[in-house]
Amino acid sequence: MPEYDGSDEFTAYPIPYFSITWKDRVFLNLERGLGAYAYRDDRLQLGVSVGYARGRDEDSSDRLRGLGDIDDAARGNLFARYSLGSLSLGLDLTQDFGGTDGFQIRPNIGLNYALSKKVRLSPEVSVTWSNDDYMQSYYGISPAQASRSGLQRFDAEAGVRRAEIRIAATWDITDRWFTTANVGFGYLLGDAADSPITDSRFQPSIGLFVGYKF
Repeated sequence: MPEYDGSDEFTAYPIPYFSITWKDRVFLNLERGLGAYAYRDDRLQLGVSVGYARGRDEDSSDRLRGLGDIDDAARGNLFARYSLGSLSLGLDLTQDFGGTDGFQIRPNIGLNYALSKKVRLSPEVSVTWSNDDYMQSYYGISPAQASRSGLQRFDAEAGVRRAEIRIAATWDITDRWFTTANVGFGYLLGDAADSPITDSRFQPSIGLFVGYKF
């Protein structure tokens, strides 16, 4: 994935892959953290969770030197998902507690398509709107940051900052073992695209996961 949002250089991260559900009500997973479903049936899911929002280290790229670090934070999430057969409509509302203290809205449309009994394809299209706090923290340049970094001062305002297409393919190797590969094609918009720290609007990523079902 890119070294930071807007970078044209890439790095790799090891990520723990896990998903635990208790009595179809309480869950713990990588995407949303620890949470619970307030309502859940075959079509509609409504829930709340608290997860982890990774910050940004100015030492991770020469482009970020002088901007200071963005601290890690807890991330609260309200989510809804409605299924129409293999098609699903989703909405995530997130609030960071610490770090940027930013608020974001992410609507998405996904598809779960079985290519065979063992292989599933799951494409998803999403857009992300972020508030002033999030945008200024990640893409803005204050007067003090401008003097330290040599970058031009820039005020980043709330708006749609990212559109993304993500495609995941899952192969059930056995009844227990499986592997998932995903490819993401993100594109920065608005002030996120115009920021002095943004070297590339196009933000691709790729991931490979191996899991075991209990």
